[in-house]
Amino acid sequence: GIIGRNNKIVNQGVRISAIVDHLSTVASPRIVARTVLKQLGLNSIDGDGDDIEDRLRSLFAHFRIERQPFVEERLGLDKFADRRGYNEEFLGAKELRVPVPVHNPDDELPVVPGSTGVDGNVLKYTNHSLVMHNARKFCIWTAVNIDGSDLKRTPRIRWRSDPRVEQYGDSLYNGFRWGGKVMSRGHIIRRYDASWGDNAKQGNEDIFFFTNATPQELRWNGNRWGDLEDMILDRADASDKKVCVLTGPAFFPDDIAKSNGNYRHVQIPSEFWKIVVGVKNGELSAQGFWISQHDVLVSLQEAEEQFESRELTLGGGGYSRKEAFVYQYPISLIATACNLTFAQNIIDADTYWADAVTFESLKVQGRRRMSGGHRIVASGDIIM
Repeated sequence: GIIGRNNKIVNQGVRISAIVDHLSTVASPRIVARTVLKQLGLNSIDGDGDDIEDRLRSLFAHFRIERQPFVEERLGLDKFADRRGYNEEFLGAKELRVPVPVHNPDDELPVVPGSTGVDGNVLKYTNHSLVMHNARKFCIWTAVNIDGSDLKRTPRIRWRSDPRVEQYGDSLYNGFRWGGKVMSRGHIIRRYDASWGDNAKQGNEDIFFFTNATPQELRWNGNRWGDLEDMILDRADASDKKVCVLTGPAFFPDDIAKSNGNYRHVQIPSEFWKIVVGVKNGELSAQGFWISQHDVLVSLQEAEEQFESRELTLGGGGYSRKEAFVYQYPISLIATACNLTFAQNIIDADTYWADAVTFESLKVQGRRRMSGGHRIVASGDIIM
């Protein structure tokens, strides 16, 4: 790089042949440099610079990508008429039925008049449904049917806004950094969960609506939380790999508010819950899970405040990653924490009961925290 305006280091164009020449001639070349040359078939450098550049262009020609400006696809209200949504009888009728949670009707966000693929204010998609929170503009709950025997790996697509309801769009997530760390578009329903059956492609595309997202710290977003479905399916009856999964964020009055893009003072959910329901020996079997990124967000906020006050020094202080563990909790406790009501047959099918688990109402800013719980590291840790 070179020194540009304001004494900042900026990039400078360099001929490819110069880079190759440097990699091959530096004293005591590093393993990485030798590996790069080997992978390019350039262990020995023969020919002039132009010849080397021609060879490299030939090698990389098929990797060329034409970058296009981001233009969000706009869908009409009539484009969702074929969405059947979540099926409560996916596992069976009567006692095997898995209803969606009951929430406070005052909390739900009304859909736009004329919308298709809705049931009241419930938004229906392929293999899943959800309802949005009126004040927070994130989902209250999601419900997805998963056929683990028919899951298909489908490509990632661009996130889109659902025209049927108000939600935070790309402006909230684009360039969202907190305490120097990237906040990602975190899926509430896991990417592949709805990608099964004849409509797997559409199921995948429907997962990428912003109604199914909340901001999540990038590294935290890649932890064991997304592996729970696989853990359950691995231990499910070999003849039936079907499960129903209910998931959502938990909203608390002291959730930290952030601003980004066109949005100001958005309270970011810091806790999340998940209920997995399957069939075992002909009866429902249910497990409840909880994970928190609260300590992560607090740490990011402290780092940001230190930076703004110039108290953060290079190489010290500020953000340190605090690993977020998944805990198994009684479903009835999760219901209380989230102000939701789960069907009694789901409560009765819960495989985990523990007197040591409590739900506390802390006086500090009204925050309620889960305590106790059973930590999940591998599938064998799940009480089933």
